[in-house]
Amino acid sequence: MDRKKRTIAILSLLALNQKKRRCWVREIYKNRRLQGASENLIEEMRLSDTESFFNFLRMTPAQFDHLLTLVGPIISKNNTNYRDSIQAKDRLALTLRFLASGDLMVSLSYQFRIGRSTVSRIIRETCEALRDKLHPIVLAKPSSAKWLAIANKYFAKWQFPNCIGAIDGKHVLIQAPPNTGSQYHNYKGGFSIILLASVDADYKFVLVDIGSEGHNSDGGVFRHSVISQAIECNQLNIPNSAALPSTKTVMPFVFVGDEAFPLKNYLMRPFPGNALSKERRIFNYRLSRARRCVENAFGIMAARFRIFRKPITTSVETCKAIVAATVCLHNFLKLADDAMPPLKRRYCPPGFSDTLSPNGDTILGLWRQEKCALKTVGRFGSNMHTKSAGQLRENFMQYFCSVGQLEWQDHHVLDAGRAY
Repeated sequence: MDRKKRTIAILSLLALNQKKRRCWVREIYKNRRLQGASENLIEEMRLSDTESFFNFLRMTPAQFDHLLTLVGPIISKNNTNYRDSIQAKDRLALTLRFLASGDLMVSLSYQFRIGRSTVSRIIRETCEALRDKLHPIVLAKPSSAKWLAIANKYFAKWQFPNCIGAIDGKHVLIQAPPNTGSQYHNYKGGFSIILLASVDADYKFVLVDIGSEGHNSDGGVFRHSVISQAIECNQLNIPNSAALPSTKTVMPFVFVGDEAFPLKNYLMRPFPGNALSKERRIFNYRLSRARRCVENAFGIMAARFRIFRKPITTSVETCKAIVAATVCLHNFLKLADDAMPPLKRRYCPPGFSDTLSPNGDTILGLWRQEKCALKTVGRFGSNMHTKSAGQLRENFMQYFCSVGQLEWQDHHVLDAGRAY
């Protein structure tokens, strides 16, 4: 009898403590079509304030519509008997706002009148769709002719011959993934994945490797990257060696990187040390000018997409999709800019990136005023190199000090306040 009474008492207590069943859709979300940001604020900006539209989504209405035609069929969902699906344009606008602002998902949930868990799923699915759809369009593997065009642009804009890209790596800060120990813990005390990229002379990404764990801040990052392996296996359609301009000195096409990278036959890095000869300082100066392209590409992307201002609080796989999507969006918007007259460019207008004065002085771009959570990766390799790689660097140095010299370079390397 006592046992029966105890059972009844327990069941009664459970019934009293049982939470009320949640409603299928919260009341505040039922008015999404009338009061959500996509149907209300964004449409108002589209009609009357295109500048605010750009600031909100980082693209013009025409670019948004074009992007929607590309990814809309992938992210669209069917209506059900219970409720209408969230439209593709709402999904795209929410994701772009997340990337542009770095707002918390709960904030976007209230702003767009969409459930918190649904916001998270939409962002992941839309970033994956952006990556999958835009990658073949804006980040396809270059042909041999494309590499030659990149090299010609580097020589025309930055006076570095046979250069097919500036390469660098950045830590993308993330929240500590569960049950991973020190796997993603970087040497600066945070958690991160690494974005390794090569950039052309117009600040567009050409090759990217996303996702190496943050603790890998040594030569293994570059050595085991898809970029390094593809170059070593001759899988990138890189043209055969060609003579330097106005000379008979045949040289391979190369990437340029900072002192964190190893010296290779296909990768030039500065001469190490401070007590350098004038000729070596000139080489370091000329390489630094060309390498500035990758610094600007990372800076422009991080300034426009403020998701990089602080650690990304998602799963690692979602974070990789977010980074890939922003890289593709950067190229998508930069390509649109390049097709416009300079004064009509919105994503990277004149003065937003670094420029050079006629005497070679660097005028810092406006993107540098933005806070950025992309941190420089440590050393990618040692100072050890092959004799042939060392000789190639010497050949470039001799070219910069003879036929390929610039009239202002001596002034810059002899300036006591500079270090190259």
